[in-house]
Amino acid sequence: MKRFLHILKRVLQILFVVAVVVSFAVTLVATVNKEKSYVCSSVQIDIDFEDDKQLIEDKEVMEELLHLSGGKIVGKPLQSIDYRTLEKVLERNPYIANAELFYDQKQSLHVDIKQRTPFLRVINTNDVSYYLSEDRYKMPLHGKFTTDVFLAYGYLDNGRVAADDSIVKSQLFDLVLCLASDTLLSAFIDHVYVHESGDFELIPKTGSHTVWFGKSNEFMKVRIKNLTEFYKKVMVKRGWNKYRQLNIESANQVVALKKTEIQ
Repeated sequence: MKRFLHILKRVLQILFVVAVVVSFAVTLVATVNKEKSYVCSSVQIDIDFEDDKQLIEDKEVMEELLHLSGGKIVGKPLQSIDYRTLEKVLERNPYIANAELFYDQKQSLHVDIKQRTPFLRVINTNDVSYYLSEDRYKMPLHGKFTTDVFLAYGYLDNGRVAADDSIVKSQLFDLVLCLASDTLLSAFIDHVYVHESGDFELIPKTGSHTVWFGKSNEFMKVRIKNLTEFYKKVMVKRGWNKYRQLNIESANQVVALKKTEIQ
């Protein structure tokens, strides 16, 4: 009798496990079939960009999505949408750093876009113009939007040896980054001229002088600090139109040339 009860107990345990597995499988199949029946109810596009530095609109993203999806998204089965492919294609847009697509419980498709932030605008002597983003990515200008960023113009991307040009652009970016981190200089200087030699010249917004920076080196931050101190301690007292050029090529001094002096 005890043996019979033991066997019966084992059989019941097995039957219970089988019932749980079957129930889980049925629920899973039902869930999958239900999800297959879900259709996209709406599209929510969210673009993250810094104030006054917009380069892409919801409309542009929506047009791209429709193009990639055969002209229809709303009303389309959610299971038929290739989210990973759509993300990868959207990220080919030079203005988009990251794209994520997902749907919520209301079957609304969410498209979250992280836009690259333009940091520097470059115009070379051939009048070719583009942006460099904060992550140093090259972006074309936008036909509709313009942004208030540092401007660099001169000899870039127009004949210099490629390796040398890359070095100059890297130094230029580091210089502008250093200027942007200084509260006074970021408000006072917004142009950098790149000479054919690879030397840099800073162009202030006001005053009648320029700042000869020369080439970038390990003392760049010291030279920028010297310029800031010269503005605060000398030019504020003597006037902004007294000099025609400041030279901060050396890390040890600021050489100021008066308008009457011959360089």
